[in-house]
Amino acid sequence: MNWNEIENLVNEHRDRFDEANPSSQHRSLFEAKLKGKFKKTGMFSFHKLSNLAASIGILILCSSVTFFIYSNLKSKTSNPINVSQTTAELKETEKYYTKQINHGLKQIETLKLSDPNQKKAIMSDLNSMDRNYEQLKRDQKENPNDERLAHAIIEHYQVKLEAIDQIINSISFSQNNLKPVSHEQNM
Repeated sequence: MNWNEIENLVNEHRDRFDEANPSSQHRSLFEAKLKGKFKKTGMFSFHKLSNLAASIGILILCSSVTFFIYSNLKSKTSNPINVSQTTAELKETEKYYTKQINHGLKQIETLKLSDPNQKKAIMSDLNSMDRNYEQLKRDQKENPNDERLAHAIIEHYQVKLEAIDQIINSISFSQNNLKPVSHEQNM
C-alpha cells in the first residue's frame, strides 16, 4: 500500500476512528481475556508452598534454638533457689502451655492440606522439638536447683506455641485468605 491508499482508507472510515465509546462487545471481550489470564491455580501454588516452607523453616529454627539453649544450660553451673516454689510455678506454667499447645495441635489436625505428607512433616518437626524438651526435663530432675533449666522449659513451650500459631496462620491464610489469629487464650 502506498501513502495515498492509506490516507483514503482512513478518510473512508473516519467515523470509526472518531467514536468516543468502545463497541458493545468490548466489555465481554475484555472480561474473557481477564478470565483467560487469571485462571485458578492448583492446590500447589507458589504462594501456598512458600508459606508452608517458611513454617517448616521456623520449626527447624525453633528446634535449633531450643537445642542451643539446652546445651548452654547444661554446661553452666546451677544457682540455688527455692525448689518447691519453682516446681509449683513450673507445673502451673506447664499446665497452661500444654493446654494451649494441645488446642493448637487439634487445630492443625483439622486443617485440610492437599498433601498428607505436609501434615506428617509438620508433626515430625513438632515432635523433634519435644525430644529436646524431654532432655531438658531429665536435666531438671538431675539439677532441680538450676533456675535456668526451668526458664529453658518455659521458653520451649513459648517457642512451640509460637511455631504452632505460625503454622496455623500460614496455612489458614493461604487456604482461606483469613486474618491471622492468635491461639493464646486469657485465663
